[in-house]
Amino acid sequence: MYKRLIAFLMFLSLVVLLAITQTTAPSKVGPAIVVVVFVLIYIFLTCTLTLLLLFINKIVSKHKSEPSKRSADDMYTLMYGAVLALAPTVIVAVQSIGQIQAGTYVLITLFVLLALLYVRHQKRVK
Repeated sequence: MYKRLIAFLMFLSLVVLLAITQTTAPSKVGPAIVVVVFVLIYIFLTCTLTLLLLFINKIVSKHKSEPSKRSADDMYTLMYGAVLALAPTVIVAVQSIGQIQAGTYVLITLFVLLALLYVRHQKRVK
């Protein structure tokens, strides 16, 4: 059920994102539309990475002999997808204002690694 919802959100965000980018120019719209574009990019990447991670998790679980808790694993897969989708979104946002440097990539990587460790810690605590 929720995989269909994720796929629908991915498709919807892609359609709206393509519609916005084809009908407007960044210099002609206000800052609210620019923020909407970045939010749509984030939603699309989160859904895509979550579905990809769920597919990989399904393949790996077929080869495991021990049963896993599917619903709990799927929730954390969504969290991992959300964290991983943040990096390209932030890179595009920083690049759009012309402030991208080598140190920016390092800081974004450290932030994503820290967030991944946090999700992993939350998974082990519960």
